[in-house]
Amino acid sequence: MNSDDPKAFVTNESFDKKLKAALKAQAVEICEVILQGVELLLKNYAEKKDVERMEQTMKTEFINIKRDISDLKADTPTQGEFLALKSRVDKYSHSA
Repeated sequence: MNSDDPKAFVTNESFDKKLKAALKAQAVEICEVILQGVELLLKNYAEKKDVERMEQTMKTEFINIKRDISDLKADTPTQGEFLALKSRVDKYSHSA
């Protein structure tokens, strides 16, 4: 294949690696922003002395998002992981 062939661009291994690295970095950044939102929720619940909601948030969202960040840093996310991340982003963008 010559370099002007569009298929050469799509199948280029270095491009694939760069794309995956960019997606991974973006996913980690999104998770870190979501984590900040969860921390704000926890602070809000603490101020309202809503212990039950605070404990539930810690057991679910906080632990899950911390695990997601760790997983994303360790490996390239799959399409399913991106869809799950999109779902979480949608959830928090509408909860404000």
